[in-house]
Amino acid sequence: MSNQPVDTRPQDALIRRDDIASGTPPERHVMSLRVGQCVNIAPVTRLLLIAGVLIAINPLLPRLIEMLPVFPYQQVAVWTVYLTVVGVPILSAIYRVLYSATCQIELSNKALRIRNGVFNQHHDHLALFRYRDHEIDRPLIQRLFRRGVIKIYAADRSGSTFLLPGIKHPVKVAETLNRLATEERVLTGVHVVE
Repeated sequence: MSNQPVDTRPQDALIRRDDIASGTPPERHVMSLRVGQCVNIAPVTRLLLIAGVLIAINPLLPRLIEMLPVFPYQQVAVWTVYLTVVGVPILSAIYRVLYSATCQIELSNKALRIRNGVFNQHHDHLALFRYRDHEIDRPLIQRLFRRGVIKIYAADRSGSTFLLPGIKHPVKVAETLNRLATEERVLTGVHVVE
């Protein structure tokens, strides 16, 4: 039996201790962001108007069925096509709302993580030392809700861009992101070349 002491501390404590010993501060959560539904106002309204117009022409369908040549199940076929054409804009509107609701954005002192998707999830990760610049766009509808779109440019060969739509207080978020990225570059000794 060995006389070596057994370390009974949790694994997280060991990782933090090793990070501090190496001079690298541990990653800490700064903020969580949600995409506002105001980004869906125009497209969802457009889709629901299309569905409304298609529903309004519903009384014309029996006349259309009478004008068609007689074939078996013609009434079922016409109604199936009609319901499909009406259902597509409604389902598209529901999907857009769900897609925005499932988007999660987290900012830490070391990285920006974006996770979105309704059926299939997509994860994006931007190490803050790769952050190069940002652009803020505030359309009228989003500005009414104090939201905006932040477009983030990464400093890599592919020239990646990250889009954060419908973010509350976009100027404050972008300034925080810029400050954290500058601190991370100083810590890691990385310089962004234009």
